[in-house]
Parts: sequence; structure tokens; C-alpha cells
Amino acid sequence: MSNYDKFYKHYDAVMGDPKQKAAFLKSLIGKWNPKAKTLLELACGTGAVLQYFADNFDVSGLDLSKGMLSISKKRLPKASFFRQDMTSFAVPGRFDVILCVYDSINHLSHFNDWKKVFARVKYHLNAKGVFIFDVNTVYKLDSLAKSPTWFHQFEKNYLAMSVEGKLHNLTNWNIKVFENVGEDKFRLYEENIRERAFPVHKIQNALKTHFKRTLALDPQGRKPTRETPKIFFVCQD
Repeated sequence: MSNYDKFYKHYDAVMGDPKQKAAFLKSLIGKWNPKAKTLLELACGTGAVLQYFADNFDVSGLDLSKGMLSISKKRLPKASFFRQDMTSFAVPGRFDVILCVYDSINHLSHFNDWKKVFARVKYHLNAKGVFIFDVNTVYKLDSLAKSPTWFHQFEKNYLAMSVEGKLHNLTNWNIKVFENVGEDKFRLYEENIRERAFPVHKIQNALKTHFKRTLALDPQGRKPTRETPKIFFVCQD
């Protein structure tokens, strides 16, 4: 799994403001666990999502990347952060909400690792706690693998991303960031990131071994279809 150690400096500029995503997550928390006070985000990255919960929750974050966490700590100096693997994490306390967004779980190529995440989340949740995570679907990864290279300009820098499809719904994302270092000179940062998707029913069956209630939604809160690119799973014991 990639640590985004070459990409972290430009991550926020490329990904954009997640305010709308955070609002959707807050609405789900409000419906499923309105009294929630403590929140942990797995693969929290730069804390871009977590910052929107800091006023209403006691927030914590977990990530593997030193670079990402260095930005998170500056952004949220009062929060607790842990440099750990989400497949085996063990942190103090229990939480009312655990999040894992930006298709972070797709970076795990083996489904047994997904199951490990579900088990660790269950262990760290309080009674009635809620686990919310999103995934890129098989449909989306297949579509990306058939698409041309994507180019994006941010500030004076450039991003080029191409997705190559492999066997069993595995994809390789080649990301090149051309960082402007003055005039017409650029520094190249290149990273290869893998993502793998699994069928929705397989994910749901694995979740049911740990959670009594599970629900799959599209980003508008509706029932997903076969052509839904991203799905949110909401789980509660």
C-alpha cells in the first residue's frame, strides 16, 4: 500500500476541498449515532476531512505516511494522531464513530486485509458506534482503466494520472506531479498507487460477521446501482 510519501505536499491542492463530503458524513452520523462525541479517521491523510469534525467531536487520526501526518498535526494541533497500519491498528480508547474515506480501503489488494480492518474497527467502536467508509466500485476502476491519461493544473504545477487495469479488478495508478520550482523549471514527483475493487455483495457479507446493521449508499444517499462509481457503507453493531 502506498504511503503517498512523494505526493503528500500537493495532496490537498489536487483533491480539492472536501467540505461537501464532510457534510454528507455528518448527516449520516446524525441519523445513525446523534449522540456521538469521539471520532477516529483511518487513513486520515492531511486531516482535510477531519478538520470539519474538530468543533463537534474529540477527533483522532491514523495514517501510515509521515508526510501526511506532519500536515495533519499542523492543521489540528489538539487532535491525537497515530502512525499505524489500518489492518492492525491498536490505539487507546474506543470511539463513537470511525471513518475511512477517499477510497482508502481500496489500496488493500487482498480481501483478507479488508476483513482485518473490519475486525479492528469493531474492536475500537463503542456500543452503538458507527463505521462509515467509501469504496471505488468495480465499475469505476474498470472505467478509469479504459480512460485516457488525465491532466490537471493546480497553481503553477501540473498533475498527470493514468490508470492501468490488471487482472481481478486490480489497477495501477501512475501519478506524476510536475512541481514548478521557478520560471519554466519543474521537479518531477512520480508515484504508483494500487487500488482493487471487490463486489458489493462480498463486502456486505464480510461486514455482517461484525455488524448487525449495514447499509450501502451512493454519494447522494440513494440505493446504488451497477453503474455507481462510489459507494458509502454505513455499519453499526
